[in-house]
Amino acid sequence: MVYTVPSKDYMIIDLGWYPDGDPDGNYGLSLAIVREDNSWDILKEFSSKNRFEIRDKIEQWMNENIKIYKP
Repeated sequence: MVYTVPSKDYMIIDLGWYPDGDPDGNYGLSLAIVREDNSWDILKEFSSKNRFEIRDKIEQWMNENIKIYKP
């Protein structure tokens, strides 16, 4: 299967662990639109140590946005 990055604006969910490598850190989650010039417009942010809260937030954002965002 081949995945391509759209040439127009597109929406992403970015997940990371902050601070990187710190066992006392937390997950950081961002919902953003990536513009053609690769700049990001962050729409929402969420953080938690609990992976199940992160999973639920990703599902919520996908359900809210997959129906309304069409580049």
